[in-house]
Amino acid sequence: MSNKVKILIIAALVVILVAVLNLYTFLESSSTSEQPTITNNVSQTVQEKISGLYIDEQTGFVREEITEEYVEELRNEIDDLNESTLDKNVLNRQLDDIVHRVEAKEAVNAFYPEDTPAIKEDQVAENLAFKDGLTIEDVQVAKETYYFVAEEVPASDSVQTEETEEEPVETLDSFQVAINSHIDYALEGFGSYDVAKKALEEVKALPVEDGQIGTIAQAMARFETALEAVKLPAAKEELTKAAQEYIQSFIQEMQVLTTSIPQYYELALTAVEPSQLLTAAMLENQALLNPVEESSEESSEESSEAPVIEEEWSEPEDTWTPPEESWTPPESSTPPESSTPPESSTPPESSTPPESSTPPESSTPPNTPDPEPNPGETDLVSSTD
Repeated sequence: MSNKVKILIIAALVVILVAVLNLYTFLESSSTSEQPTITNNVSQTVQEKISGLYIDEQTGFVREEITEEYVEELRNEIDDLNESTLDKNVLNRQLDDIVHRVEAKEAVNAFYPEDTPAIKEDQVAENLAFKDGLTIEDVQVAKETYYFVAEEVPASDSVQTEETEEEPVETLDSFQVAINSHIDYALEGFGSYDVAKKALEEVKALPVEDGQIGTIAQAMARFETALEAVKLPAAKEELTKAAQEYIQSFIQEMQVLTTSIPQYYELALTAVEPSQLLTAAMLENQALLNPVEESSEESSEESSEAPVIEEEWSEPEDTWTPPEESWTPPESSTPPESSTPPESSTPPESSTPPESSTPPESSTPPNTPDPEPNPGETDLVSSTD
Protein backbone atom coordinates (compact mmCIF):
# COMPACT_ATOMS: atom_id res chain seq x y z
CA MET A 1 0.00 0.00 0.00
CA SER A 2 1.36 3.27 -1.04
CA ASN A 3 1.81 6.23 1.22
CA LYS A 4 -0.91 8.12 -0.65
CA VAL A 5 -3.49 5.50 0.25
CA LYS A 6 -2.41 5.50 3.87
CA ILE A 7 -2.84 9.25 4.09
CA LEU A 8 -6.33 9.06 2.66
CA ILE A 9 -7.36 6.36 5.12
CA ILE A 10 -6.04 8.36 8.07
CA ALA A 11 -7.83 11.48 6.88
CA ALA A 12 -11.08 9.59 6.55
CA LEU A 13 -10.74 8.21 10.07
CA VAL A 14 -10.11 11.67 11.46
CA VAL A 15 -13.20 13.02 9.71
CA ILE A 16 -15.29 10.16 11.09
CA LEU A 17 -13.95 10.73 14.63
CA VAL A 18 -14.73 14.44 14.53
CA ALA A 19 -18.21 13.70 13.29
CA VAL A 20 -18.81 11.23 16.10
CA LEU A 21 -17.60 13.74 18.70
CA ASN A 22 -19.86 16.43 17.36
CA LEU A 23 -22.79 14.10 17.36
CA TYR A 24 -22.16 13.07 20.96
CA THR A 25 -21.90 16.69 22.06
CA PHE A 26 -25.16 17.54 20.36
CA LEU A 27 -26.97 14.62 21.92
CA GLU A 28 -25.63 15.43 25.40
CA SER A 29 -26.67 19.04 25.16
CA SER A 30 -30.09 18.03 23.98
CA SER A 31 -30.65 15.61 26.87
CA THR A 32 -29.63 18.12 29.58
CA SER A 33 -31.78 20.88 28.15
CA GLU A 34 -34.99 18.97 27.89
CA GLN A 35 -36.37 20.39 31.22
CA PRO A 36 -33.82 22.98 32.35
CA THR A 37 -36.31 25.62 33.35
CA ILE A 38 -38.54 23.32 35.43
CA THR A 39 -35.65 21.76 37.40
CA ASN A 40 -33.95 25.06 38.25
CA ASN A 41 -37.20 26.68 39.31
CA VAL A 42 -38.05 23.85 41.72
CA SER A 43 -34.59 23.94 43.30
CA GLN A 44 -34.76 27.67 43.70
CA THR A 45 -38.22 27.43 45.27
CA VAL A 46 -37.06 24.92 47.90
CA GLN A 47 -34.00 27.04 48.66
CA GLU A 48 -36.18 30.10 49.19
CA LYS A 49 -38.48 28.17 51.53
CA ILE A 50 -35.53 27.07 53.64
CA SER A 51 -34.14 30.60 53.79
CA GLY A 52 -37.56 31.89 54.76
CA LEU A 53 -37.45 29.90 57.98
CA TYR A 54 -34.91 32.41 59.31
CA ILE A 55 -35.94 35.77 60.70
CA ASP A 56 -32.55 36.95 59.54
CA GLU A 57 -29.94 34.62 58.07
CA GLN A 58 -27.14 36.89 59.30
CA THR A 59 -28.18 36.65 62.95
CA GLY A 60 -29.36 33.05 62.69
CA PHE A 61 -32.64 33.41 64.62
CA VAL A 62 -35.40 31.14 63.35
CA ARG A 63 -39.12 31.76 63.24
CA GLU A 64 -41.53 30.62 65.93
CA GLU A 65 -44.11 28.98 63.64
CA ILE A 66 -41.84 26.18 62.32
CA THR A 67 -43.55 22.81 62.75
CA GLU A 68 -42.48 19.22 62.19
CA GLU A 69 -45.14 18.81 59.50
CA TYR A 70 -43.77 21.71 57.50
CA VAL A 71 -40.22 20.41 57.77
CA GLU A 72 -41.37 17.02 56.53
CA GLU A 73 -43.05 18.64 53.51
CA LEU A 74 -39.80 20.37 52.59
CA ARG A 75 -37.89 17.12 52.82
CA ASN A 76 -40.31 15.49 50.41
CA GLU A 77 -39.87 18.34 47.97
CA ILE A 78 -36.10 17.94 48.16
CA ASP A 79 -36.39 14.24 47.47
CA ASP A 80 -38.57 14.94 44.41
CA LEU A 81 -36.06 17.31 42.87
CA ASN A 82 -34.46 16.34 39.60
CA GLU A 83 -31.08 17.20 41.02
CA SER A 84 -27.95 15.31 41.83
CA THR A 85 -27.58 13.61 45.16
CA LEU A 86 -24.91 16.13 46.11
CA ASP A 87 -27.28 19.07 45.61
CA LYS A 88 -30.03 17.34 47.54
CA ASN A 89 -27.66 16.70 50.43
CA VAL A 90 -26.77 20.39 50.54
CA LEU A 91 -30.43 21.35 50.85
CA ASN A 92 -31.05 18.67 53.48
CA ARG A 93 -28.11 19.92 55.56
CA GLN A 94 -29.52 23.42 55.46
CA LEU A 95 -32.86 22.10 56.64
CA ASP A 96 -31.16 20.05 59.37
CA ASP A 97 -29.51 23.22 60.65
CA ILE A 98 -32.91 24.85 60.93
CA VAL A 99 -34.28 21.90 62.91
CA HIS A 100 -31.22 21.92 65.19
CA ARG A 101 -31.74 25.58 65.99
CA VAL A 102 -35.40 25.01 66.81
CA GLU A 103 -34.50 22.16 69.17
CA ALA A 104 -31.69 24.18 70.78
CA LYS A 105 -34.07 27.06 71.46
CA GLU A 106 -36.63 24.71 72.99
CA ALA A 107 -33.97 23.10 75.22
CA VAL A 108 -32.74 26.45 76.52
CA ASN A 109 -36.25 27.82 77.05
CA ALA A 110 -36.96 24.70 79.11
CA PHE A 111 -34.55 26.04 81.75
CA TYR A 112 -37.10 28.70 82.69
CA PRO A 113 -40.86 28.99 83.34
CA GLU A 114 -43.06 29.09 80.24
CA ASP A 115 -44.02 32.72 80.77
CA THR A 116 -40.38 33.86 80.74
CA PRO A 117 -38.64 32.26 77.72
CA ALA A 118 -34.98 32.98 77.16
CA ILE A 119 -35.30 33.31 73.36
CA LYS A 120 -38.40 34.41 71.52
CA GLU A 121 -38.04 35.14 67.82
CA ASP A 122 -34.94 37.39 67.71
CA GLN A 123 -35.24 38.67 71.30
CA VAL A 124 -32.95 37.33 74.05
CA ALA A 125 -33.68 37.71 77.79
CA GLU A 126 -31.02 37.62 80.48
CA ASN A 127 -30.72 37.06 84.25
CA LEU A 128 -33.84 34.92 84.44
CA ALA A 129 -34.88 32.75 87.38
CA PHE A 130 -34.74 29.04 86.63
CA LYS A 131 -37.83 26.89 86.94
CA ASP A 132 -38.34 24.50 89.82
CA GLY A 133 -37.12 20.99 89.19
CA LEU A 134 -34.29 21.92 86.83
CA THR A 135 -31.32 19.61 87.39
CA ILE A 136 -27.68 19.79 86.50
CA GLU A 137 -28.21 16.73 84.29
CA ASP A 138 -30.72 18.65 82.16
CA VAL A 139 -28.21 21.41 81.57
CA GLN A 140 -25.39 19.00 80.81
CA VAL A 141 -27.49 17.19 78.20
CA ALA A 142 -28.32 20.53 76.57
CA LYS A 143 -24.65 21.43 76.46
CA GLU A 144 -23.60 18.12 74.94
CA THR A 145 -26.30 18.34 72.28
CA TYR A 146 -26.74 21.99 71.43
CA TYR A 147 -23.63 23.87 72.49
CA PHE A 148 -22.15 25.52 69.40
CA VAL A 149 -18.40 25.38 68.83
CA ALA A 150 -16.68 28.19 66.96
CA GLU A 151 -14.68 27.22 63.94
CA GLU A 152 -11.13 28.40 63.44
CA VAL A 153 -9.68 29.96 60.35
CA PRO A 154 -6.47 28.16 59.26
CA ALA A 155 -3.27 30.04 59.85
CA SER A 156 -2.52 30.18 56.11
CA ASP A 157 -5.78 32.04 55.50
CA SER A 158 -5.09 34.76 58.03
CA VAL A 159 -2.48 37.46 57.94
CA GLN A 160 0.08 36.81 60.64
CA THR A 161 3.04 38.80 61.80
CA GLU A 162 5.84 37.98 64.12
CA GLU A 163 4.37 40.19 66.85
CA THR A 164 0.84 38.71 66.77
CA GLU A 165 -0.20 35.26 67.87
CA GLU A 166 -2.63 33.10 65.97
CA GLU A 167 -6.12 33.34 67.53
CA PRO A 168 -9.28 31.47 66.55
CA VAL A 169 -11.79 33.49 64.61
CA GLU A 170 -15.32 32.94 65.90
CA THR A 171 -17.87 32.15 63.25
CA LEU A 172 -20.88 31.93 65.58
CA ASP A 173 -23.89 34.04 64.77
CA SER A 174 -26.05 35.86 67.31
CA PHE A 175 -28.42 32.94 67.83
CA GLN A 176 -25.60 30.50 68.55
CA VAL A 177 -24.01 32.95 70.99
CA ALA A 178 -27.35 33.30 72.82
CA ILE A 179 -27.73 29.53 73.14
CA ASN A 180 -24.21 29.12 74.52
CA SER A 181 -24.66 32.03 76.94
CA HIS A 182 -27.77 30.53 78.53
CA ILE A 183 -26.18 27.11 78.85
CA ASP A 184 -23.16 28.69 80.56
CA TYR A 185 -25.49 30.74 82.75
CA ALA A 186 -27.29 27.59 83.92
CA LEU A 187 -24.03 25.77 84.60
CA GLU A 188 -22.81 28.73 86.62
CA GLY A 189 -26.04 28.62 88.59
CA PHE A 190 -25.40 25.02 89.59
CA GLY A 191 -21.75 25.89 90.16
CA SER A 192 -22.71 28.64 92.61
CA TYR A 193 -24.95 26.13 94.40
CA ASP A 194 -21.96 23.82 94.90
CA VAL A 195 -19.85 26.74 96.14
CA ALA A 196 -22.51 27.87 98.61
CA LYS A 197 -23.10 24.34 99.85
CA LYS A 198 -19.38 23.86 100.46
CA ALA A 199 -19.18 27.20 102.29
CA LEU A 200 -22.01 26.19 104.64
CA GLU A 201 -20.30 22.89 105.36
CA GLU A 202 -17.18 24.84 106.38
CA VAL A 203 -19.29 26.89 108.79
CA LYS A 204 -20.79 23.78 110.36
CA ALA A 205 -17.34 22.27 110.86
CA LEU A 206 -16.26 25.12 113.19
CA PRO A 207 -16.94 24.58 116.92
CA VAL A 208 -19.13 27.16 118.62
CA GLU A 209 -16.88 28.16 121.49
CA ASP A 210 -15.14 31.17 122.94
CA GLY A 211 -12.47 32.39 120.53
CA GLN A 212 -14.19 30.97 117.43
CA ILE A 213 -17.18 33.31 117.11
CA GLY A 214 -15.39 35.76 114.81
CA THR A 215 -14.10 32.95 112.58
CA ILE A 216 -17.61 31.49 112.34
CA ALA A 217 -19.02 34.90 111.39
CA GLN A 218 -16.46 35.35 108.59
CA ALA A 219 -17.19 31.88 107.20
CA MET A 220 -20.92 32.58 107.40
CA ALA A 221 -20.41 35.84 105.50
CA ARG A 222 -18.73 33.90 102.67
CA PHE A 223 -21.72 31.55 102.56
CA GLU A 224 -24.13 34.50 102.36
CA THR A 225 -22.19 35.92 99.40
CA ALA A 226 -22.27 32.56 97.62
CA LEU A 227 -25.98 32.18 98.35
CA GLU A 228 -26.76 35.44 96.55
CA ALA A 229 -25.25 34.00 93.34
CA VAL A 230 -27.55 30.95 93.39
CA LYS A 231 -30.32 31.49 90.83
CA LEU A 232 -32.05 28.14 91.07
CA PRO A 233 -35.15 28.58 93.28
CA ALA A 234 -35.14 25.01 94.61
CA ALA A 235 -31.41 25.08 95.32
CA LYS A 236 -31.61 28.46 97.03
CA GLU A 237 -34.53 27.32 99.18
CA GLU A 238 -32.63 24.18 100.19
CA LEU A 239 -29.54 26.16 101.23
CA THR A 240 -31.58 28.77 103.09
CA LYS A 241 -33.36 26.09 105.10
CA ALA A 242 -30.05 24.42 105.98
CA ALA A 243 -28.64 27.76 107.10
CA GLN A 244 -31.63 28.41 109.38
CA GLU A 245 -31.20 25.00 111.00
CA TYR A 246 -27.56 25.79 111.69
CA ILE A 247 -28.44 29.19 113.17
CA GLN A 248 -30.82 27.54 115.63
CA SER A 249 -28.08 25.25 116.87
CA PHE A 250 -25.70 28.24 117.00
CA ILE A 251 -28.09 30.15 119.26
CA GLN A 252 -28.36 27.15 121.58
CA GLU A 253 -24.58 26.97 121.90
CA MET A 254 -24.39 30.72 122.43
CA GLN A 255 -26.90 30.44 125.28
CA VAL A 256 -24.48 28.16 127.11
CA LEU A 257 -21.62 30.61 126.59
CA THR A 258 -23.54 33.71 127.65
CA THR A 259 -24.78 31.93 130.76
CA SER A 260 -21.34 30.75 131.85
CA ILE A 261 -19.38 33.88 130.88
CA PRO A 262 -20.56 37.19 132.37
CA GLN A 263 -21.26 40.00 129.89
CA TYR A 264 -20.38 37.71 126.96
CA TYR A 265 -23.39 38.71 124.90
CA GLU A 266 -22.06 42.15 123.97
CA LEU A 267 -18.68 40.69 123.00
CA ALA A 268 -20.29 38.00 120.85
CA LEU A 269 -22.63 40.52 119.21
CA THR A 270 -19.60 42.51 118.07
CA ALA A 271 -17.81 39.37 116.86
CA VAL A 272 -20.68 38.24 114.58
CA GLU A 273 -20.95 41.59 112.75
CA PRO A 274 -19.48 40.21 109.44
CA SER A 275 -22.50 37.92 109.13
CA GLN A 276 -25.90 39.49 108.62
CA LEU A 277 -27.74 36.25 109.43
CA LEU A 278 -25.93 35.66 112.73
CA THR A 279 -26.27 39.30 113.76
CA ALA A 280 -30.01 39.24 113.14
CA ALA A 281 -30.35 35.98 115.10
CA MET A 282 -28.40 37.39 118.05
CA LEU A 283 -30.61 40.48 118.18
CA GLU A 284 -33.82 38.47 117.88
CA ASN A 285 -32.76 36.21 120.77
CA GLN A 286 -31.39 38.92 123.05
CA ALA A 287 -33.82 38.04 125.86
CA LEU A 288 -32.62 34.44 125.74
CA LEU A 289 -28.90 35.15 125.41
CA ASN A 290 -28.65 38.14 127.74
CA PRO A 291 -30.64 37.28 130.91
CA VAL A 292 -27.90 38.31 133.34
CA GLU A 293 -27.58 41.79 131.96
CA GLU A 294 -31.34 42.24 131.93
CA SER A 295 -31.61 41.31 135.63
CA SER A 296 -28.75 43.64 136.46
CA GLU A 297 -30.51 46.40 134.59
CA GLU A 298 -33.66 45.76 136.63
CA SER A 299 -31.69 45.81 139.87
CA SER A 300 -29.95 49.00 138.81
CA GLU A 301 -33.33 50.56 138.10
CA GLU A 302 -34.58 49.52 141.54
CA SER A 303 -31.45 50.84 143.22
CA SER A 304 -31.80 54.10 141.39
CA GLU A 305 -35.36 54.41 142.67
CA ALA A 306 -34.50 53.42 146.25
CA PRO A 307 -32.59 56.59 147.15
CA VAL A 308 -35.52 58.64 145.92
CA ILE A 309 -37.81 56.87 148.41
CA GLU A 310 -35.33 57.24 151.28
CA GLU A 311 -34.79 60.89 150.62
CA GLU A 312 -38.48 61.67 150.86
CA TRP A 313 -38.91 64.09 153.78
CA SER A 314 -41.27 63.28 156.57
CA GLU A 315 -41.98 65.49 159.58
CA PRO A 316 -40.36 63.96 162.69
CA GLU A 317 -42.60 63.13 165.58
CA ASP A 318 -42.55 65.52 168.53
CA THR A 319 -41.31 63.10 171.14
CA TRP A 320 -39.85 65.68 173.47
CA THR A 321 -41.44 66.01 176.88
CA PRO A 322 -40.21 68.29 179.63
CA PRO A 323 -38.56 66.44 182.49
CA GLU A 324 -40.98 65.96 185.37
CA GLU A 325 -38.50 66.59 188.11
CA SER A 326 -36.37 69.13 186.36
CA TRP A 327 -38.09 72.01 188.11
CA THR A 328 -37.82 72.67 191.85
CA PRO A 329 -39.71 75.30 193.76
CA PRO A 330 -37.78 78.15 195.29
CA GLU A 331 -36.28 77.61 198.69
CA SER A 332 -38.67 78.41 201.58
CA SER A 333 -38.51 77.19 205.13
CA THR A 334 -42.05 78.26 205.88
CA PRO A 335 -44.80 76.36 204.19
CA PRO A 336 -47.79 78.25 202.91
CA GLU A 337 -50.71 78.96 205.23
CA SER A 338 -52.84 76.28 203.77
CA SER A 339 -50.69 73.24 203.28
CA THR A 340 -53.63 71.17 202.24
CA PRO A 341 -54.20 71.25 198.55
CA PRO A 342 -57.63 71.96 197.19
CA GLU A 343 -60.10 69.12 196.55
CA SER A 344 -58.88 68.70 193.11
CA SER A 345 -55.41 67.43 193.76
CA THR A 346 -54.68 67.10 190.05
CA PRO A 347 -52.67 70.11 188.96
CA PRO A 348 -53.95 71.91 185.90
CA GLU A 349 -52.28 71.43 182.57
CA SER A 350 -50.79 74.85 182.88
CA SER A 351 -48.91 73.84 186.02
CA THR A 352 -45.75 73.76 183.96
CA PRO A 353 -43.54 76.50 185.35
CA PRO A 354 -42.89 79.47 183.14
CA GLU A 355 -39.88 79.57 180.97
CA SER A 356 -38.33 82.19 183.18
CA SER A 357 -38.20 79.73 186.06
CA THR A 358 -36.67 77.02 183.89
CA PRO A 359 -32.89 77.20 183.85
CA PRO A 360 -31.27 77.54 180.44
CA GLU A 361 -30.69 74.33 178.51
CA SER A 362 -27.03 75.00 178.31
CA SER A 363 -26.71 75.21 182.12
CA THR A 364 -27.92 71.69 182.76
CA PRO A 365 -27.33 68.83 180.28
CA PRO A 366 -30.33 66.63 179.61
CA ASN A 367 -28.68 63.54 180.98
CA THR A 368 -27.30 65.23 184.13
CA PRO A 369 -28.96 63.76 187.23
CA ASP A 370 -31.03 66.11 189.36
CA PRO A 371 -29.16 67.63 192.29
CA GLU A 372 -29.98 66.37 195.73
CA PRO A 373 -32.75 68.40 197.37
CA ASN A 374 -32.01 70.70 200.21
CA PRO A 375 -33.17 69.75 203.66
CA GLY A 376 -35.93 72.25 203.50
CA GLU A 377 -37.20 70.86 200.20
CA THR A 378 -37.34 67.39 201.62
CA ASP A 379 -39.38 68.58 204.55
CA LEU A 380 -41.75 70.36 202.27
CA VAL A 381 -42.45 67.22 200.23
CA SER A 382 -42.93 65.20 203.39
CA SER A 383 -45.35 67.65 204.94
CA THR A 384 -47.32 67.71 201.74
CA ASP A 385 -47.71 63.97 201.75
